[in-house]
Amino acid sequence: MLGIVACETLYDELGRLAPDASIEFVPQWYHEFPIHAPESQRIHDQVQESIDTLEEEGVDDILVLYHDPAGVAGVSSSEVPLFVYWGGDCIELFLIDRPRGPHGERKSAGTYYLTRGWIDVGLDCFKVYSAYAGEYDGLVRRFEEAQENHPDMWVNWPHSERVQEAATRSERMQTPPEALVRDVVSCYHHVVLLDTGNLYPFHREYAESFRQFVIGVGGDDSAAASASLSVSEADLSRLERILGEPESVREVERYDPGEPVSEPGPSPILSEPSGE
Repeated sequence: MLGIVACETLYDELGRLAPDASIEFVPQWYHEFPIHAPESQRIHDQVQESIDTLEEEGVDDILVLYHDPAGVAGVSSSEVPLFVYWGGDCIELFLIDRPRGPHGERKSAGTYYLTRGWIDVGLDCFKVYSAYAGEYDGLVRRFEEAQENHPDMWVNWPHSERVQEAATRSERMQTPPEALVRDVVSCYHHVVLLDTGNLYPFHREYAESFRQFVIGVGGDDSAAASASLSVSEADLSRLERILGEPESVREVERYDPGEPVSEPGPSPILSEPSGE
């Protein structure tokens, strides 16, 4: 049996593509997103604990799908082979394009990407802004109503300490909440919702709300003022190959039991999986 340690944003895709695997999820909001820095030590501890849990369950191999090199570095398994995917984050994983950025990114500049998983469990700047602006309860209700209609949705982002702290601070905010995110948001001129095959109308509605947020906060003299929205088909083939034949993927490194994971070089995602 395969054991997987993964970012929660992949909950839907892994549930469909690896239904027999034993999966331990790590919160997306431990990771970096606009405004905050990644909590790499917390990520490291959670990933190691998840590996230990999977080994206790008796899995045959363990695959790590969480993009924080500093957080994953140093973890190890005790009894089974450990595979680590270094090929970018949980958005890059679904992009069809070849690497194009200065560090091998597949993402397009000025584009904010969303997936069902990032909407349901991820903490983005719109959610943080809504909390600072005193709109946290209303946004949470929107998600709760969507979850009532679609019980298979995971809605975990309200449990983030960061967004709860922002909601608590909203009543005594002296700085306009848009000032906290404008520098980040103003560079986006396009929002892309990646469809991995299981979107609900709610996810499209949220993507449109995100676009309106970018326009409203970015400023009239920024690229964000005319931000557009598109829905694009995601590519699942890379994830399918990682799950089925990890040793055939150049962006996956194998570690023997007891061998600690070493942090990759500066541009690990420049290498393409074999056969792509």
